[in-house]
Amino acid sequence: MNCLYVRRELRTLSDDDRNAFFDTAEVLFRTPTDEGQDLYGSKYYGMGTFAMAHNILAGNSDCDHMHDGLGFTTNHVTQTVYLLNMPNACYKCVLSIRLTTV
Repeated sequence: MNCLYVRRELRTLSDDDRNAFFDTAEVLFRTPTDEGQDLYGSKYYGMGTFAMAHNILAGNSDCDHMHDGLGFTTNHVTQTVYLLNMPNACYKCVLSIRLTTV
């Protein structure tokens, strides 16, 4: 069985899809990585982890590994791929939010 994911423009999403997106974003911003991994599994990473990785790799202007040379595309694409997989990693949390608010 294959499963394909399509990136869509936020303004074109149905109300249900848009609500699921924002529910996921809320979880990512409110739930730290260690807590989220206990709740949703090892593939979960909170936004703090993404921010910390970006700051570690790009925080020093004398040695910016994320924005100088070939590192820009490689590092940003990698972070984007991880971030785009977060709705799958915490789908259970979005489902539980939606079930408890109905």
